[in-house]
This record gives sequence, structure tokens and C-alpha cells, in this order.
Amino acid sequence: MEKRPVALITGCSTGIGFEVSLALARRGYRVFATLRDLKKAGPLKKAAQGLPIDILPLDVDRSLDPARAVKKVLQKSGRIDLLINNAGFGAFGALEDFNDAELWSQYETNVFGLMRVTNAVLPVMRKQKRGRILHIGSLAGKMTFAGIGLYCSSKCAVEALTEAQRTELRPFNIEVSVIEPGTTNTEFKHNRYRSTLFQKKKSPYQSVLQKILNFGNGQSQKAPGAGQVVEVILKALEDRRLAVHYAAGFDAIWFPVVRWFLPEGVYDLLMKRLYQRFADSHLESAQTKRVARLVASQQRHRRVALVTGASSGFGLEMARLMAHQGYRVYATYRSPKRLKALQALSHEEDVHPLFMEVTQAASVEKAVKTLLQNEKQLDVLVNNAGFAMGGFLEDLSDQDMKDQFDTNLFGYLRVIRAVAPVMRKQKSGKILNVGSISGRIAFPALGAYVASKHAVRAMTEALRQELRPWGIEVAEIAPGSYHTQVTTSARYGKNVKNKRSPYHAYTVQMMKTMEKEFSKGGPASDVANLMWKALNDKPMKPVYLAGADAKFMAFLKWFLPDALFEGFLKALIPWSRFPRQTDAHS
Repeated sequence: MEKRPVALITGCSTGIGFEVSLALARRGYRVFATLRDLKKAGPLKKAAQGLPIDILPLDVDRSLDPARAVKKVLQKSGRIDLLINNAGFGAFGALEDFNDAELWSQYETNVFGLMRVTNAVLPVMRKQKRGRILHIGSLAGKMTFAGIGLYCSSKCAVEALTEAQRTELRPFNIEVSVIEPGTTNTEFKHNRYRSTLFQKKKSPYQSVLQKILNFGNGQSQKAPGAGQVVEVILKALEDRRLAVHYAAGFDAIWFPVVRWFLPEGVYDLLMKRLYQRFADSHLESAQTKRVARLVASQQRHRRVALVTGASSGFGLEMARLMAHQGYRVYATYRSPKRLKALQALSHEEDVHPLFMEVTQAASVEKAVKTLLQNEKQLDVLVNNAGFAMGGFLEDLSDQDMKDQFDTNLFGYLRVIRAVAPVMRKQKSGKILNVGSISGRIAFPALGAYVASKHAVRAMTEALRQELRPWGIEVAEIAPGSYHTQVTTSARYGKNVKNKRSPYHAYTVQMMKTMEKEFSKGGPASDVANLMWKALNDKPMKPVYLAGADAKFMAFLKWFLPDALFEGFLKALIPWSRFPRQTDAHS
């Protein structure tokens, strides 16, 4: 058995992973530094001479690699005290530009890969009854910027996973935190992936993206190196108990503080002005756009809306309300078995059921094509299709995580990718993305769902910046608990209800709590009314919180320091009464 503390670190070929491996080894750790490609291990081998560093292959994108790496670590050391999830990359491009393969690639590494490695290590730490996990996040997980919206959404998901894991793992004496580097001068900027359309210079955002990229690279070139992040990591490990997050760098510390102080509308105006610095030269003048919108409005006899996930809940009520207010509504459904209410509505109002499977790009494109063949225009998109994946994160499989994001995030982006060109041509349009209070607060046993909704929040902010110059408004609706079919349609991971799961007893408690809370919620029509209000605001606000509970929880999250808010959650949700007998299943 290794006497020194043992650290497993991913993504160590360059940058933060490279530097922190050396720093921890010098501090007395036995370090297992992993790389996706061992051909790039030369510099680390040279720098690690004389230090207790083992170099292992680990590609976090491969489902079996994490378990193999953990097995090798245990064979050599017998335990793992610290995991640093550092492997990742940044995708660059407008959100509309990314194809499905590019969406998956960003999340495969930054989110699903992180979870694969974490879940491979957790049984070891639970058996030890101790351990520490540091996820390398980013300032981009706190603030969203145009051009890197996809990357920002992935890092927002990491923030949510961190907060959910803190509550889920604390009874096992496992601590989790996220390190948030700001602008850092590492190889990361050179490893950034550019969208295919941008690389081919065929993006409709080409000019503005190039300016943003040049500006970002210039800022990175002037920034401190990975050493500033390593210093923060070392200080974090000295803390008796890990804080929720640690900012690394001047911008990572102060930019979120500025945002915290500014009202949402003022911050939104600031981001608008910032984006205009890059966008003014390639888009039409405001006067030209106003004339185009006026001409377009005069040519239209009826406004047209597309509402996804409209067979029940918020989507059904929104379709009903918009049709009653004079819209022609194309309301999408996925399952013919749940079409009864929507068909009944179509007999009463100008509502047209439309099959769409948001997890399939071809289905989305076919549905939008059908709409446009009939109408030649689209004024409003309500992105509502989604579901909740229940279960503690360690109990969720790789496929469970992917299914959650495939619908709740990628599904939204597929629909936007199909309708954005139409709205840009019109130089007008409104998009409402249905998020959740879970996009701001991470609840235990809903980690995958809250991560997906945190990502939706970031995606919406990026789209708001990128599409606004084209005359398109984007906003988020964030409901709290409402009486919809969210509980009856909730899915649970393969291992969630397994009685041998170390989380089983508490999972049962959480399922009952969730059903009770949602049964007390207001009717879905209340959220539809708020959506209607949003559509009639000029301009739309960035976000609309729906329900007293959502407003109250969002206020507390904004107002209270992290430690106090975690204490509030502990009192609100009985996770502190985690059944101790689960140790037997470790």
C-alpha cells in the first residue's frame, strides 16, 4: 500500500495538467498523469525525471479507458486520494454553425468524459471513506460569450455536476470542487476546435467570429501561464474542507463579481455593446433592418409559431394560448400514443400537429421544411421538448447522460439550426427556450437534468448575443415546480432503482419528495401566460422566472454565500440523513 497520497490527473500532455502533475509530485504526491496520446509524453517524461510520476494512457472519450486506468493505479498504489479532471478542449464558432458530430465531440470530452473518469474512481473513494475531486472548469462556466457558446454551455454543465456531486458524495466523506481558470496562456488556445463552417469560411457569422477569435487569442497571449491555476489548486488542497469553487486569475475573480452586482438588464446591455464592437462592420444598419421588418410585417396576414414538445404540459398550453391569440401554431409531438390532447386542440384552434423527434436531425429538418412549405415564414419558436433524468450521478450510465443532453440541449440546438436561417433572412423572429430553476440550482438525484438545464441557460445567453444583430430576440423561461407530466414522464437510469446501489434508500426518498413538490405546483397554463408576456415585451428580457419558488430560490442562490446556500439546501432537502448502512455496499 502506497504511503504517500495518490493523485490521478487527466489531460497532462501540456498546460494545466502538465504543470500540476509536476507540482503535486514535488509536494509529496505519487502522481498518475494520463494522456490520450502517449506519443506526446516526451516533454512530461523529461520534466518528471526523479519525481514519483507514472504516465498512463487514458482517452476520456473511450468508455472503457477510465476503468482500465483506475485498475492500473490500484495495482501500483492501492488507492486514489485525489482526482483532477483536467482533460478538455474548447469549440469555437456560432451555435448555429455546429453540426451534430461537433456538438457530441465537445460534450464527449468536457462532460461525459469527466463523468466516466469520476464514476470509475468513486467506488475506490467510497471504500476508503474519503477522497477529493477537482474538476477543471472555467470562467466560461460563469459567464457566456459569443463565439464560444458551446464551450461555455459545457463548462456550465460542469459547474452543475460539481454542485450536485457535493451533496451526493459528502456522506461518504468525498469532497468535490471546481477550479475556474480565467484567460490563461497555454496550448489550449492552439488546440481550440473551429467549426467546419468557420474553417471553410462559409459561416454567416464569419467576419464577427474572426474578430472575436483574434481578440481572444491576443488576450490569451498576454495572460499568465498555467502556473496561476496550479497555485490556486495547491491552495485549495490546503483547505480543511474544499469550497464550492476557486477562481484562478484576475478576470475569473472580478468578472463574475461585476455580473453579480449588475441588474440583469444592465448586464445584457453591456454584452450587447461588447458584441457590437465586433459585429457592426458585417451586419446591416439598424435603419435597414427596421425597414426590412416593416415590409415583412406588411406582407404577412398571420403570424406563425413552432412549439416543440406540445403533446402535454407547457407546450400544449402554449400552443392553445398562441392559437387563441391569432397565431397559426405548428405543435410537435414525438409519440402518437400521447397525441390525444393535441388532436383535440387542433379541432378547436388553428393548431397543426407535426411529428418531430428532436434527437434526430433529419426529423427536425423534415418538420421545419414542412412548416415552411406551407407558410413561407416563422415568427416564433418555443423550444420546450425535454424530460428529467432522475438518479444519483454515480448510478447513471454513459448512455443515461447522453440521452439527457441529446434531448434537452442538442434537441434545442437542432431546432434552432433549422429555423435560424429563416429568421435571419426575415431579419426578425423570437425564440423562447424553456429552461428551469434547475438551470441555476443543482439538486441531488437530478444531477444530469440540472447539468442539461445549466447548459441551456448558457446556450440561450450565447444565442441572444449572436442572433440579436439579425433582429432575432432570444430569452429563457425558467419555471419552478409546476403540475405537469414531468414526474410521470421522468426517466431513471439503469442502476438507479437497483437495491444494491449505495444510494438506493436515499433515491427512494428523493423520488417521493420530487413527486410531492411537483404535485403542489401551479397549472402549466401559468407558465404559458408568462411566455405570452415575454413574447409581447419589447424587447424580451434575458430570462423570465416562473413561480414563487423559482424566484425565491434564485434570489437565495444570488444573495447567499456558497456555504450558507449549501446549508439552506441541507435544511430543505434531507440529504444529511443519508442512510449509513449503505457503507456495506461500498
